[in-house]
Amino acid sequence: MDANDAIPEDGICYHFTCTAVQWQSVFKEEQYRHILVECINDYRRYKGFLLYGLVIMLNHIHCIAAAAQDSSFLPLMQEFKKHTSDEIIRQLKKDNEVLLSYLCRWSSGASGCVWQKDGNLDALLSEQQLVKRLDYLHHNPVRKGYVLRPEDWKYSSARNWLLGDHSVISLDMDHLLKNGRAGRLPHSPATQLS
Repeated sequence: MDANDAIPEDGICYHFTCTAVQWQSVFKEEQYRHILVECINDYRRYKGFLLYGLVIMLNHIHCIAAAAQDSSFLPLMQEFKKHTSDEIIRQLKKDNEVLLSYLCRWSSGASGCVWQKDGNLDALLSEQQLVKRLDYLHHNPVRKGYVLRPEDWKYSSARNWLLGDHSVISLDMDHLLKNGRAGRLPHSPATQLS
């Protein structure tokens, strides 16, 4: 790997997946997707969570993220799973006791009762790996038949990367744009920002 391709400068970038217990469609309703976005925004503001890509599906999420220099990513991700689970449980208690009961019955309890205990966590050590994973997560709603184009899925960072639309999800693109690295990302808004 060429040293110029390593990203980001301030830490390792990760692709991680969080899946709802028993693949339940917890995020079918808008308010639960909104809870995830709000939690992510809080973690970006207060915990050093750097977000580069996101897609919220009906029963799982894919994120591409990193931790700020003074943070370790794994504990940050575990805390994020616990926090989002707590917030979703709070809403489920108001809206859907049946689903809450089902999730808690099948969960291991490690990350509340919303997320499966295990998940995928892969370090992305080059820009090529980052581009491949962004493409994978952005096309997830298309592969599922929810939309025809990645940017048509409301809860996808494809809208950020392809349309420059930051109205639903905010990304930390500035970390990828420094030193001209994001200029090689396909459909990058780098040309719009320079």
